[in-house]
Amino acid sequence: MKETDDSILDILSQTAIPVQRGTILWYINANEEFPDTARTTFYRRTGRLVYADLVTEIDERFFELADYGERYLSDELSAAEEMEISKRMGEGPPNVDS
Repeated sequence: MKETDDSILDILSQTAIPVQRGTILWYINANEEFPDTARTTFYRRTGRLVYADLVTEIDERFFELADYGERYLSDELSAAEEMEISKRMGEGPPNVDS
């Protein structure tokens, strides 16, 4: 997991409704508590979070925290689940650069 991943998950954990991609990126870059993130990096990282089932993508524009994402933030994942998520985050979705 990278710092950007944690920023995205943290933002999504603070809202009860799906959030648009651009809103998440704006919020990351507008707040000093998060590291500034380039648009291309943000798109790659959200793709990996979706691929790892930490985030759910709705209509290719909106995102919400998935069950695994909530459990990840609460440190409630089993060792096997953590390994699977780590593997998926490392490999990324098919046809996407790291």
